[in-house]
Amino acid sequence: MASNGVIEQVFEARKALFDEGLLDEHFEELESVEGPDDATFMEDLVNSFLKDMKHLINLVGQELDQATPDTQALDQLLHQIKGNTASVGAKQLSIICNQMRGHVLNGEIERCKEAQVQLETQRELLDQRFGVYFELRRELLPGIVTDGSPSPRSEVDDAEIDDVKGKEI
Repeated sequence: MASNGVIEQVFEARKALFDEGLLDEHFEELESVEGPDDATFMEDLVNSFLKDMKHLINLVGQELDQATPDTQALDQLLHQIKGNTASVGAKQLSIICNQMRGHVLNGEIERCKEAQVQLETQRELLDQRFGVYFELRRELLPGIVTDGSPSPRSEVDDAEIDDVKGKEI
């Protein structure tokens, strides 16, 4: 059995993601599909999401650096970012993305550039917070190999995992 201290740390790291407004209920919905046979599902999904977000935010930055940014291209990129953020429940990123889309539609390119910096800052914060959360989860699930392939669990049972996921936030 894992120590109550590690379980509590995982709970607190997860709770902080919600308390800081970084995540919404869509993240919880995704967590509900993670099972004992796919214990790294959420970590793999989030890592893929963060990688994609970094790439898309860079593309937005490149477009904003143009002498005359293509507002249609910007709106399409921001629409894609908005969809990605909504699918994983990345609340703050979604809010900033909506603000950026408004700036683009209003032709406020300088404000869009400022918001792009905020978007990247929030992505980095989310990356850092998720890093802590998933590192603690791996301590709770010592049988998980970091390349995403599960190996036999040794010290934790499914009830403990469900306990962390099911605690009120």
